[in-house]
Amino acid sequence: MGHKLHNRIEIWKKQLLDFGKRNRLINFLEGKRNNVKITMPSFEKLWEVIISEQE
Repeated sequence: MGHKLHNRIEIWKKQLLDFGKRNRLINFLEGKRNNVKITMPSFEKLWEVIISEQE
């Protein structure tokens, strides 16, 4: 791949990343009305289920 094309692809990759305030994946605000609190199962139980399903 040519150097010029490689640079262009890197620029496109950086432009695809959304670090703005609209990205709810990285700008999560706890306590808003639209959040869901998961109380069951416990973290330990959930982890056990995830691990057992991978095997």
